Amino acid sequence: MPGVLIEQDIRTMLGANAALVAQIPTARMSYAYRLQDGIMPALTYEITSLTQESIAGGTAVKLARVEMTVIAAITLDAINLIGKVKAACAAGTYGVTQFDAVIWNGYTIAGAVVGEGDEQQPAEATATVDIYYRE
Repeated sequence: MPGVLIEQDIRTMLGANAALVAQIPTARMSYAYRLQDGIMPALTYEITSLTQESIAGGTAVKLARVEMTVIAAITLDAINLIGKVKAACAAGTYGVTQFDAVIWNGYTIAGAVVGEGDEQQPAEATATVDIYYRE
């Protein structure tokens, strides 16, 4: 279906995992940004590249490289939640988009940093995922 946004179907994929949604409701899953005063934990995701690929037999598929970031008050929470994000990243049909393969490429951690007074920078766990899909 022309005009379907892969960004929306990624959110549908993440929201289909009950264990993840129990910790991070879909209202706190957003594309590319999180409000500074938003409730944590939260999840942001952003497509960093989108390319046309071809697989055996000449079948055309698209490849979306996606960065997913869990933002949490403490580092341990970010680490635990990124595991739930990994479990949510699965092949299947989301919306009208068929995700043929979802490849987890690993993650990095930026721990929480305490500043002056009551200020604290939250912890972030950022994963890179490759999604091969057809619309």
